[in-house]
Amino acid sequence: MLRFYSYYKQATAGRCQGPRPGFWDPIGRYKWDAWHSLGRMSKEEAMAAYVAEMKKVAQKVTGRGRAAGVGRISSCGVLRRGGCAFSWRRSTSGQGRLCTGSPGHLM
Repeated sequence: MLRFYSYYKQATAGRCQGPRPGFWDPIGRYKWDAWHSLGRMSKEEAMAAYVAEMKKVAQKVTGRGRAAGVGRISSCGVLRRGGCAFSWRRSTSGQGRLCTGSPGHLM
């Protein structure tokens, strides 16, 4: 998971330039070390590496040699008694879907 964090930080914030967190912040140190290890990797390279890493994870999760089942996900708000819930479904058209309900029903 630290690889995803480091690629995300490199793509959104650029090179790691701050000081390394102290001994009493081990999580911060792990995150800093992962990000700092990317050095001068460009934002574009970090984005490509993030996607490549996600494909590897998807292949492991599906147990196949390809990232089957990975596609666009769309959400649709559903009003239920006592609050609002969301149902998720995969778009078969590859274009995603939008709900046409008014935002007022969520209040």
